[in-house]
Amino acid sequence: MKGILVSFYFPVLSIKHVESYQVASSYPMLMPSTIIGGIAYSLHMLNICNGNQCLEEARNLISKAREIPHEIPIQSNFILKRSRVLEGEAKWDAMVRQGILHNESKILLLPRKNDIDLIRRALYLVARLGDSESLVTVKDIKEVDFYECDVKKINVPIRISQGIMSKLGGNYMIYPMTDENGNRAMFALPLSSIQDRYAPSDITFNGATLCSSDNRIFIPQGEEW
Repeated sequence: MKGILVSFYFPVLSIKHVESYQVASSYPMLMPSTIIGGIAYSLHMLNICNGNQCLEEARNLISKAREIPHEIPIQSNFILKRSRVLEGEAKWDAMVRQGILHNESKILLLPRKNDIDLIRRALYLVARLGDSESLVTVKDIKEVDFYECDVKKINVPIRISQGIMSKLGGNYMIYPMTDENGNRAMFALPLSSIQDRYAPSDITFNGATLCSSDNRIFIPQGEEW
């Protein structure tokens, strides 16, 4: 099986937690739906599609879109000031937002079809992943081969289902997120929390796995993750 590994320069990640109010805490990692949304916008810029058609096109191209933690992100709160100029009278709002600070983000994409060239073209046009301050720049795109292996761990976010939960162990964090199709679900993230920092961790997985050719990425076999 072939995958695409993308490296982004990504100084600030800010994706508002769906259950937060007023003080907007951020997810520590990218949601799968956020990655799909960024690629969908790029497909629109390429004149491939329009509107919601681009979301469907992105989902038809990519089965899995998951961030891989590889450094220690730091939480940071900041005040964001925005103007409501479209309401007739200019008003300013000051909101406390949380950002996750790091230098680089790595994202694994698993294509559904052999359209890697189109996905690559779209990736180079991705300029934002998350809220308006979450600007990104592509650093590198490369293809990665996966093969069956006996490693009993994974290091990608995994959607929790009844069958999956009994196979998980180790150190991970659970967050409600939306998957590639926009469905809300609980995800196990390969992270541990250390004060205001997150550290990458491995999730032990008592199931069949696939390993990347460089033995740095470990994912479950099958589609239900």
